[in-house]
Amino acid sequence: MPDFKCLEPGDKIRLISILVSDFAIREREIKAGLPDAGWTVNCMERMIAQRAVLTITHIDEYGEPWAKCIIMGASEPEEHSLRIADNETWEYMEE
Repeated sequence: MPDFKCLEPGDKIRLISILVSDFAIREREIKAGLPDAGWTVNCMERMIAQRAVLTITHIDEYGEPWAKCIIMGASEPEEHSLRIADNETWEYMEE
């Protein structure tokens, strides 16, 4: 299993799943009627569906890697950043 703490800037990964806890957060946001409820999970679902390649851009002050990717939005490409903080939802891209 990959270890997110070993990721370095320039590494390429792909999301393969979403944590159950993230789905629970989306449900709570929707029930609370928050603006943009579920936005993060919705974007992650699109990243998976589009088989988007995420590139690690930097390691934050807590030692957690951040990745950027471009996915197709409703009418144009969108750039997204995502903190990688688990070992279950992603895989290294083969070079």
